[in-house]
Amino acid sequence: MKKLFAKMEWILLFITLAPSILLYWLWEKIPHTIATHYNFYGEADDWNDKSLLLWLIPSMSVLLYLILLLVPIIDPKKRIESMGGKYFALRVVVLSLIAAISFIFILSSAYPNLDFRAGLFPILSIFLILMGNYLQAVKPNYFIGIRTPGP
Repeated sequence: MKKLFAKMEWILLFITLAPSILLYWLWEKIPHTIATHYNFYGEADDWNDKSLLLWLIPSMSVLLYLILLLVPIIDPKKRIESMGGKYFALRVVVLSLIAAISFIFILSSAYPNLDFRAGLFPILSIFLILMGNYLQAVKPNYFIGIRTPGP
């Protein structure tokens, strides 16, 4: 069981670190100043130095990975541990979303002619579909699920 857990963690670590690897690979193609905010129409309206990517992309991915890794440990009623594979699936989906958004951001920075919206909307749609199907199977707990008032 521990071997299987270790293999599954390697998958999550790869998903977590993949955007940083892509950033390293495309670093020379990224211009010195990059768009960091877009308005409703998809036009860039804020710019920053590309060095922002050096800490933003890795720290966001690694921090989320660590939070999702530690949530079962701090769960007081240990309900997340009883979810088994469902919680791992949630981690894969959430970390994949962050990785995909990071990929789009890095690629649109390296290739300015690439429209980030062309990739962002399908990825968000797939994420919402997966989470919609997944959340109905999650039992309410301290961290995951939607609580609605009962009778």
